[in-house]
This record gives sequence, C-alpha cells and structure tokens, in this order.
Amino acid sequence: MESNSSLGRPSMGHVAHIGLLLLAFFSAVATADATLIHDSFGPGGQITDGPFAAWTELGTSINGTGQIWAGGFVPTSDYYFDSAELALGVPVGLNSVEVALAGDFIAAGSGYFYRGATLESFTLTGVVPPGPGVVSAPSATRPVLHSGQTYWILATTTDPGASANWYVSKHGITGLVAASRDDMQPYYGRFNEDAAALIFRVNGTEIPEPQQGLLLGTGLLCLVLLRLKLRTRC
Repeated sequence: MESNSSLGRPSMGHVAHIGLLLLAFFSAVATADATLIHDSFGPGGQITDGPFAAWTELGTSINGTGQIWAGGFVPTSDYYFDSAELALGVPVGLNSVEVALAGDFIAAGSGYFYRGATLESFTLTGVVPPGPGVVSAPSATRPVLHSGQTYWILATTTDPGASANWYVSKHGITGLVAASRDDMQPYYGRFNEDAAALIFRVNGTEIPEPQQGLLLGTGLLCLVLLRLKLRTRC
C-alpha cells in the first residue's frame, strides 16, 4: 500500500497536464483576434460617393525629395501593428509606391514639423490599380502601438514620372493629415484636424494587460491544483 505522502505528490503526468493547460492558455492570449484600429473608408468600405474621386498627388521617395502625404491615427489601447490598407491609384508611370508607419511628428518651429521615427516601411510594386483601389501593406515586424499616442501612415511614389494618388474621403470623414513641402524637405506641414481624411485603415492585435493575464493564469493553475488534490484524495 502507498503512503499518504505518495498519494499527495503529483505524478509526472499531472505536471505535464498542468504545463499543457498553461501553454494552451498563453497561446490563446498571444493569438487574440485582429482589431480595426482606424478606418476612414466610407460606409460599406466605399472610397467615393460618386463618379469622381478626390485625391492628393504623391511625390517621390519617402527618404528623398518630392511630396509625401501622411494620415494620422491614435490607438485607444496597446496593439501589435498587423497591416495598413490604403486607397491608392497609379494611373500613369511605374506601378510602385512606398508606404511607411512612423511615430508622431516633431515640432521644427514656424508651424513646420519633422517626420517621426520610421517603425516599418514597405515597397509595393505591381499591386496598385490605376484608379481607386485598396492596397494592403502587411507587417513583418509587428511593432507595438501605444495607447493615446499619435502615429502616421505615409505614402509616396518611387517613380518621379508617375502620377500616383491617395484618395480622400468624400463622406464627411475628417482626420489628421500632413504633407511634406516639395521645396523644404525634410519639413512637413500639418492640416487642421477637420481636414478631409485620407482613406486608409489600420489593423492590429490588442496586447493583453499583464495583470489580466497573470490573474487568469493564476486562477487556471489553482483550478488544476484543486482538481489534482481532489483526485488524489479519491
């Protein structure tokens, strides 16, 4: 007959069972559903509300000269950045645009700003339609977006001879808009917050609060240990 002490000691199978349950829990937390962080598309995902679309014309090279346009957004929670979708078109020239995710602008005086640090950049080639269409920039590094901080999606064309457009909301949707100065690189000017929004959306995965994950994990562990204790008594 086994002693009482051996009955109360968890077996290796019990330990493995606990480990698998905790692994499943933290894996579920890590693979939370994607969330829409920002969306300035029209109702039903529309880009225009008529036969003609309003747009801004993009310049050349995010790191070079030419006009660059930027749309801002402010997350309401902490997220991993998953992707951006922009309403773009390249009717003339090389089908290639540069897109970047950057931090907030830095004041440079006299109403101008420097661009914030680049968090991730994308070169999208051969995927931009000639007219209004949605272009996706999926993240490879998933940088963290912090709650309450302003971030910017920037876009420009890589071809000096191209005519590339970023479409603007015609549904009364306003937002944060900025543009570089052709003759004053690297300075940017910001528009009023009631400017017609550049059309884009940002997707991300919410980062769970550490306290919430710790509390749930501890509760799960306690339930497993209680189950094992009741089993050994029986």
